[in-house]
Amino acid sequence: MKRRIALVALALALASAAFAQTKFPLTITCNEMGADVYINDKLYTKTTPNLKIQLPVATYSIKIAKVGFNEFSATVSVTNRGAVLNANLLPLAAQVPPPTPFLPHFPLNVTASVRGAEVLIDNVYVGQAPLGKEVVGGTHEVIVRAAGYAEFRQRVQVKGPVQVNAVLQPLGATLSVNSNVAGAEVIINNNPAGRVPLSAQVPPGSYSVTVRAPGYLDFNQNVVVNGPTQVYATLQGMSYSLSISANVQGAEVLINGNPVGRAPYSTQLPPGSYALTVRAPGYLDYSQTVAVNGPLQVNALLQPALASWQLVLPEGLTNRDLKGGHWAQIQVYVDGVLQKGQNGLMPSGRHLVRIVSGGLSYEAQIDFQPGRSYSLEPSFGFTVR
Repeated sequence: MKRRIALVALALALASAAFAQTKFPLTITCNEMGADVYINDKLYTKTTPNLKIQLPVATYSIKIAKVGFNEFSATVSVTNRGAVLNANLLPLAAQVPPPTPFLPHFPLNVTASVRGAEVLIDNVYVGQAPLGKEVVGGTHEVIVRAAGYAEFRQRVQVKGPVQVNAVLQPLGATLSVNSNVAGAEVIINNNPAGRVPLSAQVPPGSYSVTVRAPGYLDFNQNVVVNGPTQVYATLQGMSYSLSISANVQGAEVLINGNPVGRAPYSTQLPPGSYALTVRAPGYLDYSQTVAVNGPLQVNALLQPALASWQLVLPEGLTNRDLKGGHWAQIQVYVDGVLQKGQNGLMPSGRHLVRIVSGGLSYEAQIDFQPGRSYSLEPSFGFTVR
């Protein structure tokens, strides 16, 4: 038990020693610069404007002396909030200072948006916000500052109680935006901010960053800026679906003159204008220029490629004495269908053509090529046995 008590006492002693080594500011203002400052009868330094001395928590005997002036002595207790000492050295000739006229004092209260911010009045540190202090009437400058924030300054005319509310503005941070698309537009919190590469000074906080360029999908990102922040926007090319069907299964599809597949065909294309061709043997090409600015469906209706034909009779085979003319007795059938007249059009491909005149008939399989013209000229002969 005694050993435990001893250990606890040792721990308390170590903690007290550690706290005793922590130092806090003693701020000394003096009407004379260069005066000797003694702390506990030991020369420490000389007075300067707004002298600050870091000391452990304790009570100190302070003496300030300068040739030609009466010594100034005071006892000061330095706490974990520091301490402030105002010293007024009087010349030796002025042993009895004239009576100080009474100056009215009024309360000056200071609050800040950052708790614990330092408060200075007329460039003299007086404590941390929130703060209440009595000051002599007149004009004073209040300064409030904190790390990471712009300094707040306000001049006040004290003729009675005065309240100062210091709203500290965060110091700016760098927000950099770049992209894989040069010159892409940058929008920050829905406001145009420029083009990449962009570097902007912004207060710490949350921001929505949008990067956009023609032909690309928008890039969006939310960032929290509390220091240098970089955003790299990888823009994806915009594309839409193009689907092509045809009335001829397997018809060849060409885009801008390049074969890409067979119908039915689907692909993804960037926005723009495209020359579309669909072709198949025996059919006329289907051609169309399409504007792709959204999903698009094209139905290609291919028209059969036709061949022309004409029935020609040699002079030696015509019967000019036939009543009604020789054409009245001649009939042409294509695949069993009677044709009107002695010429016409038919789809390309293989067809059965039959020519009938009176009691005579002749037929043949003919392969008609698209776009060609054919003359059907019967011949007549006989065999003697």
